[in-house]
Amino acid sequence: MNALVLYDHQSNTLWSQFLSRGVKGFLVNKELEIVPAVQTSWRQWLNLHPDTLVLDKRGSYGKDVYDSYYSGGSTGIIGESNKDGRLPKKELVLGMAVSGIAKAIPSAPYRSRQSSMTILRAPRL
Repeated sequence: MNALVLYDHQSNTLWSQFLSRGVKGFLVNKELEIVPAVQTSWRQWLNLHPDTLVLDKRGSYGKDVYDSYYSGGSTGIIGESNKDGRLPKKELVLGMAVSGIAKAIPSAPYRSRQSSMTILRAPRL
């Protein structure tokens, strides 16, 4: 199994997207709140939400801090290892849970279309 673990500088916590909780740090075992999201173009978003504010990173938009993660061969999350050959390593998926049953669907067929998906939001400190 492979799942990206994100670092939260504000709480000094590592968050597992797969487990929907903190896996190390101040908020270990704290559940992430699931919030709805939409994948859309910037133009369409701005038409729907004209008061949107954008983070100014002073021109440093060309680099993804997770590039080495995406291109590296290592997989897994802290303290867990579960090999699963149903999808290639680091395959991007759309995740959903209905009536307590979770599903992961390869995202490639949906990348060229507008689609709804779920994102996770960390709890506020």
